[in-house]
Parts: sequence; structure tokens; C-alpha cells
Amino acid sequence: MDLLEDAMKMAKEYSDKLGPLEKWLEKTEKKVKEMETVPTEEDQIQRRIREHEKVHDDILGKQPTFDDLADVASALMQVVGDEDAQALADKIEELTNRYAALVTNSDNIAQLLQDSMAGLRNLVMAYEDLLGWMEECETRLASYKILSVFTEK
Repeated sequence: MDLLEDAMKMAKEYSDKLGPLEKWLEKTEKKVKEMETVPTEEDQIQRRIREHEKVHDDILGKQPTFDDLADVASALMQVVGDEDAQALADKIEELTNRYAALVTNSDNIAQLLQDSMAGLRNLVMAYEDLLGWMEECETRLASYKILSVFTEK
């Protein structure tokens, strides 16, 4: 009877941890997906970088929760039947894979945002160089006399 009570407690603990974690994972996956579109203005990119850092810290902070759920599921697998143990293993593997993909996607977005910021700065610098060159050319051209292209004048 103690084994059954232990199994019931573990199953409840597993269920209590699984539900909120799945909801968080789904919500965070959507947030990260929305961040894949990179803005084109520097201040918007900086804002997105700050937003992403908060989301990424939250993602990394959930690792212990996933580990704890895996530990509870592992203990629960010891006291349930083979089919149920396999279902638990499959569920934990699915969640772990989704979490790993989320971390990877978030890392990729961080790199994309940093690259976009660097690219935008390079573009602005190249544009400023081009404007400087054009002003220099205009100044040099202004010193020349304008001649008519028509031969009768």
C-alpha cells in the first residue's frame, strides 16, 4: 500500500510540475519565434536586444525546473508499469528536446541581433563616408567653370 501511495504522490507532483512547464514552454516558444523578425532601426534593435536578454535569462533559468521534472519522472518510472514508464520517458524526451531547441533558437536570435546591430553600424559608417566623398566632389566641381554644351552659344 505504501508503494501505491508513493506512486500517487509522485504522479501528482509530476502532474503539478508538467502543466505549468508545458504552458511556459509554449508561450516562450512563441515569444522567441516573434523575435526572429529583426527591426531595421538602431534604437529598435537595441530595444529588441534588451527584450531578448530578459527572455533568454528566463529560458536559462528554467533549466533546474526541467531537471527537477526529469528526476520526478525518473522516480515515477520505477513504480509504474512498462507502458506508462515508456510514455513518461517519451514525454520527458519531447519536453527536453523542445527546451534544447528553444535554447538553441534563442542563442541564434541573440547572434542575429548582434550581427544586425554591427551590420547597421557598418552601413551607417559607409553611408557617412559616401556623403563625405560626395560633398568633397561637389566642392571640387564647384571650382570649375560651367560650359555650355550647345555649340551656338
